Amino acid sequence: MNITTHKGQSLATSVDFCTEEELTLQTLVDQVPLVLAEILDDSNGSLDIVSPDACTISTVPMISRDQIIGAMGVIHAEGNILITEDMMLLNSVAGIMSVANENARLLAEVQEFNRHLEQMVEERTRQLVEEKKKTEAILASMADGLLVLDAENRVLTANRTAEEMLGFRLGQLQGQPIGEERLNSPLWRCVNDMAASPEPIMSALVELPDAAQTDSSLSIQARSAKIRDESGAAPRQAIGTVIVLRDITALKEVERMKTRFMAGVTHELKTPLAVIRVHANNLSTYHERLPIPKQKEILGTIQKQVILLERSVEDILALTRLDAGAMEIEREPVDLGVLADEIVVSMRPLAEPKQIALRWKKPAAAVMTIADPRIITRVIRNLVDNAIKYTPAGGMVKVQTIPTTIEGQPYVEVQVKDTGMGVAPEHQEQIFERFYRVDPSHTTPGTGLGLAIVKEIVEAHSGVVKVESLPGVGSTFTVTLPGIDPET
Repeated sequence: MNITTHKGQSLATSVDFCTEEELTLQTLVDQVPLVLAEILDDSNGSLDIVSPDACTISTVPMISRDQIIGAMGVIHAEGNILITEDMMLLNSVAGIMSVANENARLLAEVQEFNRHLEQMVEERTRQLVEEKKKTEAILASMADGLLVLDAENRVLTANRTAEEMLGFRLGQLQGQPIGEERLNSPLWRCVNDMAASPEPIMSALVELPDAAQTDSSLSIQARSAKIRDESGAAPRQAIGTVIVLRDITALKEVERMKTRFMAGVTHELKTPLAVIRVHANNLSTYHERLPIPKQKEILGTIQKQVILLERSVEDILALTRLDAGAMEIEREPVDLGVLADEIVVSMRPLAEPKQIALRWKKPAAAVMTIADPRIITRVIRNLVDNAIKYTPAGGMVKVQTIPTTIEGQPYVEVQVKDTGMGVAPEHQEQIFERFYRVDPSHTTPGTGLGLAIVKEIVEAHSGVVKVESLPGVGSTFTVTLPGIDPET
């Protein structure tokens, strides 16, 4: 039986006896309100429960967006009258609860979406922070200075190297344009010109006075590139400038050293070759008329010049092998006293023409180290040869080997002392650099490589070399190497 309003609108359908669970299930299946009552009477326009002990149960489906989401049931107390308004109210409440349930579902979805969005934002923020830290670490570790400006020449960012080169702190200038007061600096003027120029790529070399050394300068190479907007309203429009500053002072010094080296090598090779060519030509032309003693003298001169050429070539090859790591060091116990004695004997003929007294103080006991005897021989020979070259006629060169201890550990020293021209304090560190020569006029034979070779070989043997010198008095070169007990 259908239960309707006075206007014939269906409010519910009555059902026969069943359990509450069955009534709810049928409501969900039929998706219509149902009423379960023992006796119903609607003759008076109302739904009266005839029996005072009767019980009425009403169930109403809850529908949201045309889908059943549940059912609402009401149990009417015994003897109550179920009127039409009750069913209308029940349907209205069910509709309200359906809407409330849908709102609660939507709220839960929004909250879940917000939670997920917050997690995404948090994760992305963490990633951005990590990327920022990585970028800052990369910029901080760069040996080159990096400066970024926007289209209005305002400083956006810079690394520490750029701050040091330009003499500012990012926190003081970030977001600010380059002020007129900074244009007094040649490097800032270069930066300003590059930022203002429309050229996509620029390069310039700026020479700056070295604050640490008043007699030298710093060479800064500046390169710039425009930052282009690839996605804006005006594609390829410049929106800023990236400027890289590189200190090439060391490279410039290497170039100068190479130039000096080439000049020295050219001189060292050209002079003996010229002597050899002249004497060989004389022998070839006049050998029949030259007496035997004169021929021997000319041949002796040629032989000496060949030896000079060989030494120059050996110096160049030695450094090449050291650079390439191709110089093999075969270590073994070595008595430096024995090596020094052999070297002094072999080099006396070089000292005799200048009447230089080459003295050797023989040690009382063996002076032992672990080294490659062939390479260490070159070290001592270079030091003695250097002393002979820079000691004037009638001077003295003294060689000695000394056992010593440093912090309780055994060490050995090789000392070569001369009464030569000496080395000024400002040159004493530089003389161990490649191609460096105190005498730029090349009046003294040499390539400027001998002491550099000594230093690198000694350091390869875990040793050190130092010089003590006074101009006009002489120099003492000391090589210190780890020693060993002669009894072991």
